[in-house]
Order: sequence, then C-alpha cells, then structure tokens
Amino acid sequence: MQTLAIAQHEVLKLFGTRRGWMSIAAFLLVWGIILAFVIEPAARFLSNEDTGGLIALLFGDRAQQLANSWGNLEVSLYWLVALYVLPFFAILFSADQMASDRSRGTLRYLLLRCGRFTLFFSRFLGQLFIMLLLVLLTYAASMALTAVHSPERALDMLPVAAPVIVNLWLVLMPYVALMALLSVLASSSKQAIVYSVIGWIVLWLLIRYVQNRFELSSWVGLLDWVMPGAQIQALLRLSHWDALQLAPIPIAHTVVLLVLGAFFMWKRDL
Repeated sequence: MQTLAIAQHEVLKLFGTRRGWMSIAAFLLVWGIILAFVIEPAARFLSNEDTGGLIALLFGDRAQQLANSWGNLEVSLYWLVALYVLPFFAILFSADQMASDRSRGTLRYLLLRCGRFTLFFSRFLGQLFIMLLLVLLTYAASMALTAVHSPERALDMLPVAAPVIVNLWLVLMPYVALMALLSVLASSSKQAIVYSVIGWIVLWLLIRYVQNRFELSSWVGLLDWVMPGAQIQALLRLSHWDALQLAPIPIAHTVVLLVLGAFFMWKRDL
C-alpha cells in the first residue's frame, strides 16, 4: 500500500504543480506541431493516388510497406514517429525522481517514513504510469485529428489501440529506469539529463570501437542490443501483437538499470 501511495503521489505531483502543468503544456505543444505538420501531411501525401507512384520510385516498397503495416495509414505514421519521439519525452519527464529532493535535503525526511528501496521503486512506478498517460494522450490526439478529416479512418484506429499502446509503453520502460538510476547519481534533473546524453554518446562510441576492433568475433553483434532502444529499428518492421516478440529486450534493460539504481540508492550518502 505504501508503494502505491508514493507512486500515486508522483502522478499527482505532475498535475498539482505549476512546473508539472508547464511540462504538460510544452509536451502538448510539441506533439501538436508534430501532428499538424508531420503526421497529418504525411498521411494525406501517402493516401493520395497521384503520389503513390512517386513514393514507390523514391523509396521503394519499404515505405509503402511501413505505411500499411498496421492496416491504417495514420496508425502506421503515429507508430513511426512515436517510437523515436516519445523516448525523448520519457527522459525529460522522469529526470527528477530523486535528485531535487536530495539537493533540498527533503530526501532524508522522506526516508524516515519509508525505506530507500520502497521510495526508489515507488517513484519509478509513478513515472511509468505517467508514461502510460502520455502514450494514451498522444494516441487520442492522433485519433482526434484524424476524425476531423476522416471519421471512418479514426474509427479504424480503435481496434489496434491496445497493441500500439502496450508496445510503446514497453519501449519507454528502460528510459524511465535509466533516469531512475541517473537521478540517484545527479544533484538536479538537468544534470541527470546531461548524464544521460554523455552516457549515451560514450556507450555508443565504445560499442562501435569494440565492434570495429573485434569484428570477426561472434559475440560482437550482441553489443547492438546493449543500449536502451536498440530494438526500435526492428520494431519498425513489426506491427500489432507481433511486436511483443521483442518485449524481452526492453524488459531486460529495465531490470538491469533498476538493479543498478537500487544498488546506488542503497550505497549513496543521502
């Protein structure tokens, strides 16, 4: 019960503070721009019979296959954009799970009422639920915009809503776990975000170096799956519940990052 109460407070904190509402407003503004100037124009362009031949000429069958992978053009484009854009928002929204409380000295007060692990995992669960709300919100906004121009196509988006939302939520899990770890190490949310960028670049360069240095080794190819989000490129070729075959990858990333985060939460002087 204590875990659920802390997780619920984490969600309410987003909707109960000025900073939280500003974050939501910024997110809605950016996503609205993406909908209005990327997804909707692309859907109209791809659905236009006059441009169908041009698409096949420029991009081959892959573009059309991607557009039709979900059986609905708008869903396919949403899937493509959300896979690359929503992880960025997951990092921004979940960057301050521990850092600001420790810098203000309020973390010690909170730990008088619950254990370190309880607080750590509860806030992770709260942020995970926020990510689910963001996915639901973006999908609903895509449906609403589609309904303005083509109500029947908007209704076609309902049957595939569940697999889209579940798979995107799984994609976002490692990013929330990563920021849970970095928020323990950082002294502010901005610093946690900086750590994530630096860590991403260093890890990517290290993987590329090892792959180039030992390119004949059979295990080197497995390094491509080390980074969170490594399965996103493969997810573009999958749709519906078939995409769940890659679910073990983000789950494994999440578990490893949470174990590291819990370890530093236990060892770090708060």
